Amino acid sequence: MSHRMGKKLPSLVIVIPAYNEEDALPDVLERSLAVAEESAETWKILVIDDGSTDSTPEIVAEYGKKVEVVRHPENLGIAQTILEVFTLPDLEWAFFIPGDGQIPPEELTRLLPFTGRYDLVFAWRKERADPFKRILGAWIYNALISLVTMHRVHDVDSGVLFRAGKLRGLELESKSVFVHAEFLIKARERGLKDVEIPVRHEPRIGGESRAATFDVMKATFREVFAYAVAKVSGRRER
Repeated sequence: MSHRMGKKLPSLVIVIPAYNEEDALPDVLERSLAVAEESAETWKILVIDDGSTDSTPEIVAEYGKKVEVVRHPENLGIAQTILEVFTLPDLEWAFFIPGDGQIPPEELTRLLPFTGRYDLVFAWRKERADPFKRILGAWIYNALISLVTMHRVHDVDSGVLFRAGKLRGLELESKSVFVHAEFLIKARERGLKDVEIPVRHEPRIGGESRAATFDVMKATFREVFAYAVAKVSGRRER
């Protein structure tokens, strides 16, 4: 394993949201189990299954107590799932990666060396293995988030290694993918420090992305606009 860190984290939960990821999830879980054991003294794997209708529930069940699961009885959408990604972890550190396998679990080891100085270490997909349309949309969105927050960010809705122990009780209100940015904004308001570190990004194996649909994008940009208006009008301190 590359980029290994000599000192392990005291405790870590790798949290993986999944919706109909039967093609990629088995490999993601196997690799997550291996990297968690090498990276932390105490660890667990948590899958948030957003009402999958394929064999995702059966795949997770095969791991028994090795993998914890929170299962939505029906599909609640990406925003609710990501909100739980940020608020459910109960160990000192949490590492969020999607269940589609595009961010390899081993990329955690690239982020570990920065945990001594930072509370949030974002996995920056600097060279994205996505269609041009998604790459362009992501660039526009991150530029907009940078503008409204007045702080440069390259990849706000990527995976992230974060100090969950300092974020207990964090209230997230977003109903869209803006929840990623809200998480970053409120973490900064608590005085937490963040950094973006380039990671490997691989093509999706099966399944479909839910982040780039028209409805998701419309709801997200509506919340970005509302945040910007509130900030300019002075209804937010920051």
